[in-house]
Amino acid sequence: METPAGMVYIDTRRQDDLVWVRVTDFIPPNIHQFPANDEVLGVRNSIARPQATFWAVPLDDENTMQIGYWRAPEGKTLRNDVGFGQEGSRSYEERQRVPGDYDAQISIHNGMARHGLEHLATTDRGIIMMRNMIRRAIRANGAGERLDWPLLRDGAIVATYSQDRVVSGIAPAATHEADRQLIREIARSAVSDMVSGGFPGG
Repeated sequence: METPAGMVYIDTRRQDDLVWVRVTDFIPPNIHQFPANDEVLGVRNSIARPQATFWAVPLDDENTMQIGYWRAPEGKTLRNDVGFGQEGSRSYEERQRVPGDYDAQISIHNGMARHGLEHLATTDRGIIMMRNMIRRAIRANGAGERLDWPLLRDGAIVATYSQDRVVSGIAPAATHEADRQLIREIARSAVSDMVSGGFPGG
């Protein structure tokens, strides 16, 4: 979904009558924010703020440097095995058993994505949305228009929307398909309420 800060990716899970709504920010042109994801639903707070903020800075046409930081809530210790998740220090065997984002990224032919060779599916909706957002910005910039990205306004406070929310008391629907639709509606409603109410995630 698009937000005033850019767009969010929404992930949902169910555990009994609990629905987990995990919202990740993309703040153009180059920031991602993520909530924590290492606790089971039953011990999560009802709403949790972002845990990590990363900036991706292009170095040239084929290399990007990522800078970021992690937050630990007051009274909690940050896990000692957290990282940026986008590097190749793990063994080849481990990366084959449990592939991550880095493995998907380096598997692209010669390190350069060729959109004409892609076969996008409904699960790639966010990729299409992000590309369209960036394409609109490139065209606007080329036409001499001012980009309306909050991050580019000097001194402005940028409300963000990344969060981890557990919604309780949601009984499963009668069928798997109906339940997937129910969870989707709950997640999108949670983000819409947050955006319209001006409640920032971080």
